[in-house]
Amino acid sequence: MRRVRLRKRPRPRAGCAGLSETRSVRPRLGRDGFTLIELMMGSFVLSVSLLGMFGMMAASFGMSRSAREITVAKNAAMRKLEEIRDLARTNASQVVATYGANSNARHFDVDTLNAATNDADGKPGEVTVSPSSFGFELLDVVVSVQWQSGAGPKTFELRSRVFGR
Repeated sequence: MRRVRLRKRPRPRAGCAGLSETRSVRPRLGRDGFTLIELMMGSFVLSVSLLGMFGMMAASFGMSRSAREITVAKNAAMRKLEEIRDLARTNASQVVATYGANSNARHFDVDTLNAATNDADGKPGEVTVSPSSFGFELLDVVVSVQWQSGAGPKTFELRSRVFGR
């Protein structure tokens, strides 16, 4: 039997998979950078993505402000309702006299909120108390807050029935 002697192939150099040692891996002169069109396309993609990101940030700030205003209005309405409930526990007729239709106490101010432009008294909060149809001890209470936001006029309303003594 005759032995066949195999020739070894030259091994490719590290980082140049599939290329033999005899082949040059140097780029041709003048081809080692980006072309003007590639730079323009890259800057266009970057500017479009930055504009989208800034638009989303602006919308996020607007929604955050709106959520803060709603929270302030809700907390002010809850405080006023608790004040009415405390007063009704002692004397329900006093609640109707204090927050009746002709009373100045029915309008209240809310910190950091501007009254709506069509509001005559200049205060964003208003309380309406009326005896319920079920009896005088049961009062229908509506606490509403109307304010002027950056996005236009907004309203928060809280309705409850209060049992007085």
